[in-house]
Order: sequence, then structure tokens, then C-alpha cells
Amino acid sequence: MSPYTWVNLSSNDNYPGPSVCGVGVSTQGNDLWVQVLTTGGQVWQTHCNVPGTTLTCTGAWVQQKTPSTTLSAPNPRNGSVPGNGPNRRTGPLPTSSPSNGPVKEPGRS
Repeated sequence: MSPYTWVNLSSNDNYPGPSVCGVGVSTQGNDLWVQVLTTGGQVWQTHCNVPGTTLTCTGAWVQQKTPSTTLSAPNPRNGSVPGNGPNRRTGPLPTSSPSNGPVKEPGRS
């Protein structure tokens, strides 16, 4: 594998600046998209061309739709919460030993 070549995309128009804290890259064919996340939660994207082994990134940064930060878990069915039913086990799990066979749980025969 050859050494990596750094391509500075901060000089492209509309670069979101020093608040960039994460990056994602996706490709399809000769197209490459770079998305960045800012500390304020904004997502920005630019497009590059990759004909062969040449990377050309001159596209301006475009702000994308900011993902929602208010995610919630789905409600359990019938008001039940998994793991809180009558068959819920509490305490340590039983263990077995090769020398004395299975260990029985307290209160069970």
C-alpha cells in the first residue's frame, strides 16, 4: 500500500470552520462525498470526483439537514417491561464444577 495523500478541503467554499469534530466518507463509482459534523450538531457535505487514481475536490460545502437529537425508545407492548416479569432471575447465576457436578440454586431441588 502506498502512503496516503492529504487533501485539504478546508479551503473549499463554505467550509464550516474549526468546529468540525467528525468526518464520514462514502463512495460510489467515480463519486466521493465527504460529510463533517460540527460541535453544534450541523452536518455539511462536499463532493469530489475520483476518475482513476486522481482525487479532485473543488465542490463547495453544503449544509445538510441536521439530524434530530430527541430520539426515544419505542413503548413496550401491553405496558410490560422486558426482564421485570414473574420469571425474572435475580442474584448470581449458578455455576458447575467438573469435580462435583452442577450446583443447584438455593431453594430448588
